[in-house]
Amino acid sequence: MGKLPVIMTLALLLGLSQASTDIFLPSLPEMTSFFGVSPAITNLMLSFFAIGLAFGCLTCGFLSDRY
Repeated sequence: MGKLPVIMTLALLLGLSQASTDIFLPSLPEMTSFFGVSPAITNLMLSFFAIGLAFGCLTCGFLSDRY
């Protein structure tokens, strides 16, 4: 596998992760009523999302440094 596909995949993953917050953030009130949970529980999704994003960026950063 060449370096260009790896670089393009990493760039796409990093860009998609930044845009994904804007995709689901406006739907938080609707998700609260759909799942029947409190707003505090729904806001935990933001915390878990940020943790996942941090680990994803660390992984992509490691792969980016390697290739």
